[in-house]
Amino acid sequence: MKSTFDREKLQAAFQLATSVIAARTPKAVLRHVLMDVAPQETNLTATDLEIGLQIAVPSVEIDTPGRLLLPADEMGALLRESSDASLQLESDGEHLLIRGERSEFRLNLFSTEEFPLLPEFGGDVQYEVPAPLLREIIRRTEFATESDSSRYALGGVLFEVQGETLFGVATDARRMAVMEGPVHIRRAGELPSNTIVPTRAVQLLERVLANVEGTVLLEIRSSDLLVRASGVLLFARLLEGRFPRWRDVLPSRASTERVDLPIGPTLSAVRQAAVLSDREHKCLRFSLEEGRLRLAAQSDRGESHVDLPVAYAGKPIQVNLDADFVCDFLKVLDLQSSCTLEVKDGRTAVMFSMPDGYRYVVMPMAQDG
Repeated sequence: MKSTFDREKLQAAFQLATSVIAARTPKAVLRHVLMDVAPQETNLTATDLEIGLQIAVPSVEIDTPGRLLLPADEMGALLRESSDASLQLESDGEHLLIRGERSEFRLNLFSTEEFPLLPEFGGDVQYEVPAPLLREIIRRTEFATESDSSRYALGGVLFEVQGETLFGVATDARRMAVMEGPVHIRRAGELPSNTIVPTRAVQLLERVLANVEGTVLLEIRSSDLLVRASGVLLFARLLEGRFPRWRDVLPSRASTERVDLPIGPTLSAVRQAAVLSDREHKCLRFSLEEGRLRLAAQSDRGESHVDLPVAYAGKPIQVNLDADFVCDFLKVLDLQSSCTLEVKDGRTAVMFSMPDGYRYVVMPMAQDG
């Protein structure tokens, strides 16, 4: 193999690929990145066997194609510390020679035969989703996952397809985030009962799709998920276990009071009131009264009251909510937009909702006394 690379573009792809590599692994080959230089496309592949990522490298001048394993630590450091605009990589199969304008490095290489390859597309269940929608589903749900549950598999985002709608759902049993959007069915088939993608995998997927504006192809199989987009292929093993019957968790909208809240001012008011909340429990009292939402907190350090003007004329209602949970929801939204708060009483789950299909359910905290 002999090729010339744009150093910054190679570094960006290499850094993203190596984010998959586990900090500790018993297999030395998994501390490497597979580089496949082909006439059509040059790809970098890394995996920890649970998650795998293939990234295309742009702007490559290929003299001789080939495949080689790059040591992640050493190659990453060389790319990071180099100041050259371009680097020439040349390999004889056992060693890699890296030449810059005034530098030269020689690395020993691992055999590519031991490196585990990612699965190929070709399954029975495939869906096509707009990349911006998939990013938004992940961004608005992954913060609500929980890795310590023993009863349910809550350490990831559940993806569920109903008709031509894709749902992303995450919960830690105290709050639940649900986002939905349109999906195009490429190949119809029976979905696994629980398509739960680990939190780490969806966070990585959101990152690799940051600059993708086209469509994303999802292939859901019995135990894993493949995602293909422009220049990207991601593999993730699905979590084993049950996911709660999430639709049963959605509160009934009958006999609830509703009020529209401006996102930016509400986030600011919650943060202000939470300054004097209990450091461990972060409990805030939300009091809906005519013309205002009053936020109150109390701790051994003092108490706070912050009023937010709202268009509300219903009956007075008080409910205690975790300030951090409310902030988590508000932070992923456009600060210039508004949401709807639906609340019944101080003992029933409240629901925040957006017009675009985003719903966020929060269980109330215990009332004082």
